Amino acid sequence: MFNAINKGWNINTSPLYRHITAKKIDQTFVQEMKNMLVTSIKSDPDCKFITDDLEMNKILEKYK
Repeated sequence: MFNAINKGWNINTSPLYRHITAKKIDQTFVQEMKNMLVTSIKSDPDCKFITDDLEMNKILEKYK
């Protein structure tokens, strides 16, 4: 998921959205989105299985 956030999406390659003018990606927004995702995962009790995993914690810290 984090890789997809970093990569972005070229809207013009989609047959459904090819008529829409693409906008420049705001990197501040991308960083805020990653921070909110990490914070949500760490604070959600339903995601405890993720935060209990050491490897996943390393990944979460990398993107925070």
